[in-house]
Amino acid sequence: MIKTKGYNEQAAKELADRFVEITGIDLNDSSRHEEKAYFRALLYVIFKDINGMNDRMISEWFADMGIVKNRSSIFHALKKTDVYYNNFVKFRNVYDLFFDDKRKHREIIDAKKSERIRIINERIEKNKAFGERNELHDLIDTIPEDKRKEMYEMINLRIKSWEWKNKDRCEIIESSTSMDGMHW
Repeated sequence: MIKTKGYNEQAAKELADRFVEITGIDLNDSSRHEEKAYFRALLYVIFKDINGMNDRMISEWFADMGIVKNRSSIFHALKKTDVYYNNFVKFRNVYDLFFDDKRKHREIIDAKKSERIRIINERIEKNKAFGERNELHDLIDTIPEDKRKEMYEMINLRIKSWEWKNKDRCEIIESSTSMDGMHW
């Protein structure tokens, strides 16, 4: 009686060969170097999702090739897919070659990063433009955009009023003659 392994061995070999061709990793390498670890995890995901292999099957496939891969290491590596996808560009690039499920998520991540960079650049430019900031600058920054024109008009009127308002000027006039008898 022939015992089946429960997965397509030829497909696993082809997937591994293509993966090595794309990433350049060595399947024998068990290094904990960041890039090698996340690419190993990606290979496990490819085996699992494309070829229907579980951690036991993946471990046995490597064992058939003379490579020792611990089932628990494979299981934990499979759990880190989202972390690797969110944090490593090379992982995302290769993952997106094999799968389409996270492509929208990637676009959202890239859009958020671009927006964050734009906001930071605006803040830096504002600080450069204003030089030393004081309390008035900070207060103005808290005014909503739709109310700024109104506040500008109010402040402009106040500044103009300083020109025409009666200024408190007292003059003391001294005289050498007496004022006696000069009133009616």
